[in-house]
Amino acid sequence: MGWRLADVERQRYALVTGVCDIDLAQPRSLDCLTNAQPRENWLWDLYYGLIG
Repeated sequence: MGWRLADVERQRYALVTGVCDIDLAQPRSLDCLTNAQPRENWLWDLYYGLIG
């Protein structure tokens, strides 16, 4: 569950900061969400997912 929470938080942060622009008509935008690494470490994603 912790890994999934970190993954969802990473995707949310990528959208909020503009790292990935989502366009459901283009599969590349979903690839961006899957592969984006806007933070240094996945532990930060878990941390922000738990407190935010």
